[in-house]
Amino acid sequence: MRNPVVIYISSVIYAEEMICDLLENSFQISAADTEFSYRTWIKPHFERLQDDCWLLAETPYVDRVYRDSYYHYYSSKHASYLRDCIRISIFQGEIQSDDFRRNDKRKDIQDKYRAL
Repeated sequence: MRNPVVIYISSVIYAEEMICDLLENSFQISAADTEFSYRTWIKPHFERLQDDCWLLAETPYVDRVYRDSYYHYYSSKHASYLRDCIRISIFQGEIQSDDFRRNDKRKDIQDKYRAL
């Protein structure tokens, strides 16, 4: 049985804390490795965003492209790799988790969503 998808929402200002927590808890990566990974590969992308951006992370997430890569590459390796990933959506402006359950917020959420 699959684990339910868990949603995390954070201002981009607190992205490091959220992403490091996700990597540690979802993928059991050490705190030192998550910090290094965040600062080396992830932070440069988030630094390009304006301070009023908000992040919505979903985990565990099944992504078709990642799953294809996994089966073609990682499944043949001798180490263990997880098949699921974390999906991060970016919004221009504050969002709340209950906004996604309210019909009157649908247009607002669509307007705030940023496809990068």
